[in-house]
Parts: sequence; structure tokens; C-alpha cells
Amino acid sequence: MSTTSTNTTTSATATAKPIQVVLFPPTPVVNVPICVAYYLQSNNNRIESFNEKNIVSLTWTIDDHVVQHYDSSLSKPSSSLFKRIFFSSSSSSSSNDQSINLFKPTIQQANKELKVDVVIKCKELGILTATPFTFTQKIHTHPKRDEFVLDYDHINHYQMSLKEKVVVQQQQQEKEEEEKEEEKETQEETKDENGSTIPKPPPLPPVETVKSSLSSYPSSNRVIPDDALRIIQFNIQADIYTHPQRYHYCPSYALYRPYRQYIIPEYILEHNGDIVCLQEVEVEFDRLRKVLIESGYNHTAVLAKETDRQHEQCITFYQTSRIQVIEEHLVNYNTIEKHPELISKEQIASLTNNNVHNTNMYNQLLHTLHHNRHNILLLECKKTNQKFIVVNVHLYWGASSNDTNYYLQILQMNMLLIMVQNILTRHKLGSWTTIDDNFETNTPIIISGDFNNGPANYTYRYLAKGNLNVNTNQGLVNYQHPFKFKSAYNLHPNGELKYTCITRDFKGCVDQIFVNDKIKVESLLEVEKYYGECLPTITEASDHILIASTITFLKNKE
Repeated sequence: MSTTSTNTTTSATATAKPIQVVLFPPTPVVNVPICVAYYLQSNNNRIESFNEKNIVSLTWTIDDHVVQHYDSSLSKPSSSLFKRIFFSSSSSSSSNDQSINLFKPTIQQANKELKVDVVIKCKELGILTATPFTFTQKIHTHPKRDEFVLDYDHINHYQMSLKEKVVVQQQQQEKEEEEKEEEKETQEETKDENGSTIPKPPPLPPVETVKSSLSSYPSSNRVIPDDALRIIQFNIQADIYTHPQRYHYCPSYALYRPYRQYIIPEYILEHNGDIVCLQEVEVEFDRLRKVLIESGYNHTAVLAKETDRQHEQCITFYQTSRIQVIEEHLVNYNTIEKHPELISKEQIASLTNNNVHNTNMYNQLLHTLHHNRHNILLLECKKTNQKFIVVNVHLYWGASSNDTNYYLQILQMNMLLIMVQNILTRHKLGSWTTIDDNFETNTPIIISGDFNNGPANYTYRYLAKGNLNVNTNQGLVNYQHPFKFKSAYNLHPNGELKYTCITRDFKGCVDQIFVNDKIKVESLLEVEKYYGECLPTITEASDHILIASTITFLKNKE
């Protein structure tokens, strides 16, 4: 993103160490602390903040309104927090984000002009006399996205209309030759009673045109019930994956946790979720946990960091004022055999005795640290007393072939669905029928996560259809599950999202929120009209896009 800045003075040069005085970060972003800093012109890769003892005066102005001011003749300087905030792996608490040489723009100040007037005196750097510097910048932020409220009457109308037009179009194609012959025989124009020509109706638009016309369909004015719950899905991107060489289009300082930790928590809070499913959370994201806990959330367990192993995992946050936890599990496939209450060895064996899933493939899950720690929660809505299941997943990716990745994902999903069945059975919320040997439940189920595959791939098709046939060199393998899932975003008139992850090398829809047939999707957070450029950026802290859906629970039939 391009920004403009103005420095009304030149850099300090009256020294053997010529320096450049700058703002850092160079582009102000909402919620990210900014300070007055400098770098040696001989080494612009190392930026240091000025200690307050070097600041004669400092004024921060928003649209000509002074919002923060310091004058050394009136105030006692304090130690700088710059290094602790931007270059330390440990996070400062949200209450300690204030310092004299530190300003944190708020969401209310977004898109406004920030002016910084600072007077510096630093003998060590050759600024022997009080020297003024001025900077002018626009404060940047992420886009404010709309909520699309689903109107099922209109959705059903459009879906039926589309089906009817497809059928008619097919019939026309089949009878095309007959119609051409009839047109040759009846070339007379149709006349009305006054003898004027009646224009022929326009031809049916192609199916693609019909679909694209839905993009102009307005959001409903229907009021969402006050007992609805909002589900947020967001892969926040672990630091171990933010390599500057891969994301060279993003400033390197914006790729790392000390910067991103100030964007992610407030961005999540802005979307007001009751349940927040996050992936790629590292134990070092302590400010994220602290800020959300201070805002009324609690969260699932965090794995302790081991000295020689890097962990990233799924963590689920939930609003304690609205959600009661009955049972929660951190599903760690490395230790899954130690938890028969989740899945028995016999159940695991039943999944690993075919031509696709065998002992060798199962062993990969037992030993990898990659995308291998998920959450399953049995929760209760305090307002409705409805119990429901939330599964937070980040399916495997990292094998030598795509087929192996997809097979491992199916194995993970099958194991998770068996765990869900076991939890429901243990709490008498579901059971197997004796007649058709099918598992039945009236309990709402949500599966949210980064699936590392899209609508055309195995896991999506498996969840949406309930069964999947996989052709292998050794024959056909069939998979089935008893639940009826649908992707929340597939209910949008435009259909499933085209992308939830955008980088220079990849663009696709890998994040989804699946719900079963006991849930009604009320609204969806819009995505595609707000994003087009590669992620991450200085305002978007992940290469994934936050998605969200508001849901209600359908009442059980008596």
C-alpha cells in the first residue's frame, strides 16, 4: 500500500554518524504503536527509537486536533518501550502500550491525517542543538466489510429460477434444429390488433450470466434473532511460515508477531464473534490471548512450547457470557492413542485397513507436528440451553504429493467425526439406530477451519455429500459419514467463495464453516468485493481472510 510522508527538515548530518530521523513503522496503521526513530545512513536495516531523554518536545495531531503532547520542560521522561514492543518475542500487556515516544492510532482515527512534530537533541548522534522534524501521514486500516443477511424466500426463488432456466436452455438445445426449421416455415412477423409488429422476446441468457446477475442481489432487511450466535473462522498465520522471501511484496517488519500482535486481536474483536476458531496460533501469541480474555473470552488449551520443537495449533475462543463449556478436547494426533475416550484403537484400526489408509499413512499423523492439533468442544448456549458441538480443524498439508495430502485429510476428518459421535453418545445426545444402522442426533454441529482444500477436493465433497469414492491403483474405496453438512458460504446467492487465501503463489478457497441440518445460517460476512491484492499487508496480518457466519439453532421436531 502506498503512503505519503513529509519531513520538513533534512536528516542530521553534523556528526561522524549521519542519521535519518523517521517514523516507525513508516506507515501508521490502526492499533499498531508508532514512534519516532532513527537509523544510521550507513546501515538502514537497524532502526532504533529515540529515548525520551533525547526528545525536547513531541506532539501528535489528528486532523489539526492535538491528541498527545510531551514537553520535556514540563514532564519527566520515562524509559522507552520501543524495543520491547517491536523486537522482543515477549509481548507487552495491553495496558502498558503507552509511552512518551509512542502513539497508538484507534479505529476512530482511521483514514485521518496524522501529523507528528518532534524536536530532538542527542549529542551521541550528532544532533547538538534542538532540531525540529515534522512528519505527515494518513492512518491506514483494513476495509470495513458488510454483512450479507440471507433471505431464504429470495434464495429459494433464485435457485429455482436458475434451475428452471437451465432446464429450458437444455430443452432448447435439444430442439434447436426443429426450431430452426419451424422458423424457416413461419417467417411472418407477429402483428397486434393494430397491425404493429410485436417484438420477439429476448433469448434466455447463458447460465453464467444468470449466476453473475445474482451479485447485485441486495442483502435482506430481515432482523436476525437475538439468540443467534456468530462464528468467526480465521487462520492468523504462524510466524514460522512468514518468510520474507515468500512474501516479498509485504514490508518485512509487518510479517512478524511483534507487529502483527497489535492487529489480530483488535481485528477479531471488531467482528464481535461468540465463537472464534483460530488456526496457526503459537504459544508466543500471548497478547492475543490476553486481549480476548480481557474482552470476556476464554479459550481451549495451549500446548506448552518445547525447546527444540515449534508448535502451532488450533485454539477456539468463546464468549463466557453466552457460552457454557460442557466438555472440551485438544486433539493431538501425536498422542491420540492415549485418549480412548475420544477414539478407541479398534475404531482407528477400522479406518486404516484399506487401500488408501494404511498403517504407514496413519503413522505419518502420529509423528508430524504439521497441522495436527485440533479442537472439539461440547458447548451450551446460555440463552437457549441448546447443546452443540464445535470442531476447529486445520487439515494436513505437506506431503510429497497432493493425493497423499488429501488422503491424510480424509483420515483426519474421519477420526474427528468418530470422536464427535463418541462424545454425543457419551452424553446421550446421539445414538445408532437398530433398523438401518445409522447414527442419529438432533444436536447442532459446526466444523470450522482451514481445510487446505477447496470445494472441488475430497474433504469438502465428503462433508457436503456424506460419502466419497476414491479410486486407487488397488481399487475403489468408499467413505461415509452419518451427518448432513453444508458449507455456510455456499448459501450465498453467488455460491461458495472464490478465495479465502491470497498470495503471489496461491489463490483459493480453503477456509470454510460447515454446519449440519440442525442449524440455520442467518448471515455471512462479505469477502470478495473487499480483497484482490496479495496478503499479508501492513493492515492485513495474515495470508488468510477472516470469514464469519451468524447462525441460529433449528427447533427439534416433537
